[in-house]
Amino acid sequence: MNNGLQAKAGLLTVFVIGIATFSVSGFEERPEAPISLEELSRRGVQGRLGLRLGTIAEIAGTIVPNPSTFKGQSQQNYLIRVETIDGAELKSPVLFNPESVTAPESLPVPTIGSTFQMIAYETGRYSGAPRDLFKYVPPAQTYGHSFHTNIVVVIPKK
Repeated sequence: MNNGLQAKAGLLTVFVIGIATFSVSGFEERPEAPISLEELSRRGVQGRLGLRLGTIAEIAGTIVPNPSTFKGQSQQNYLIRVETIDGAELKSPVLFNPESVTAPESLPVPTIGSTFQMIAYETGRYSGAPRDLFKYVPPAQTYGHSFHTNIVVVIPKK
């Protein structure tokens, strides 16, 4: 290989490594600015069902087995699989833990394989321990501060 070609190859290698380093480290270190409460209220939040949180809809689906052995995920042996919203089939069903569904106490405990239909809405909240909490209080078993959604049943239909 001649010296001119080697020099060009060397410069290209340095350029590619420099771009890769910038791409990996340059953007990772700068978190996005938080959304203001005013903007959040104005724009809303899209939930796991694909609707703006607080949108009332008819949802339907099936009660399915909970395959998880990690009981921190759900204490129940079943999950709630939402398959349709307002009669339209979802591209991908959405699973909810039973603990994340607020329903009337009169609603019977579902059985695996049974179907449901209800008027409901998805809402959300933050829970868990913020990153620096244990600098100020004794450590406790918890999970990171994060946003979670849940379903609120307005009227069970089936």
